[in-house]
Amino acid sequence: MDNRLKKTILLSTLTIFLSACASKKDTPIAPVEHHEEPSPTQKIEELLPKREEDSKVILGFYKKESGSNAVSLALRHDFTLHKDKIDTSTINDTASFIEKNIEFARYNFGQNNSIYVADFSNSLMFDYNKSDVRKSDKSLLDSFAKLYSMEAFGKYLYVIGHTDSDGSETYNYGLSVRRARSVASFLISNSVNESQLSIVPAGEYIPKSSNSTDEGKQLNRRVEIISANSRTLIQSYLRQLSCPNGETCKRKIINVFDVRKTGRDTEMNIKNMHSFSSYSPDLNDLKKLNQELNDYPDSVDSRLLVIDDKNSLLEIGELRQDFLIPVDIRPLLKLTFQKRIGFKIPKEYIIED
Repeated sequence: MDNRLKKTILLSTLTIFLSACASKKDTPIAPVEHHEEPSPTQKIEELLPKREEDSKVILGFYKKESGSNAVSLALRHDFTLHKDKIDTSTINDTASFIEKNIEFARYNFGQNNSIYVADFSNSLMFDYNKSDVRKSDKSLLDSFAKLYSMEAFGKYLYVIGHTDSDGSETYNYGLSVRRARSVASFLISNSVNESQLSIVPAGEYIPKSSNSTDEGKQLNRRVEIISANSRTLIQSYLRQLSCPNGETCKRKIINVFDVRKTGRDTEMNIKNMHSFSSYSPDLNDLKKLNQELNDYPDSVDSRLLVIDDKNSLLEIGELRQDFLIPVDIRPLLKLTFQKRIGFKIPKEYIIED
């Protein structure tokens, strides 16, 4: 091939190349980026669906873990619990006790606000128609109470006494008072601070099951301990409870009492009493509660617990006399002091020596 032909081929090739480059002069060239290999955790997160910012979140109390799983999660996430204050054996004993004897569950509200509900059947803790915790069960409750004293399940505890519908409402209310006080006394004796405790005598007014069967009545004879880092959160949970199938539930104003230790006994502080209305989800402002818990977690109770359900029911014209549970305050028996007058014998009956 002569030199003239080589020059012609080279010139043609160069012309085609320049034409191709000119046709793409408006397309930017993406810079080369160097990405590090994501960790396995990052890979998993990238595969998860992302929630849209404008999606609506339905606020409520959602059951999460139960049994020993709920205990493990509480100990893993509660920053107030110090490892040096509790040993592994206590944790294991508690987990074993829960699995065998009680219903224990964690509920979640909003952004990681936990509520722990422990349901003690009366067959475990009390003899029939009795209110003293059986001695045989006290040793089983020791480790469980110790975790409460460490605030593993929340700062505040509501001890709620329940009964079935057998007997009069007045008697059942009194029995629920005695049983709740008995459990509160046991917790205080196991280092739970009395300022953390509240007693809620619910009587027969918040059943777990229908009272139309013996099995349902057995489920209703119980004591619950509900714990969280906010009293307002606990009361909102209690308002939100639904009536079990087959049962006719009445809206009632349920009294909540602070407690104080007097010697070996636990007294309810009648003067420092507040209340909530059962079966009243309409009185819950869950959106406001969620906002307050996020913005003012340390003062939410002082801001919201002062709201009285009785006033709220009055405002909507629904407060009736049968909503109220009378608090029977019996006055102390006062004996009138009487000064004895000396007995005088008439002179005619006196024999002189």
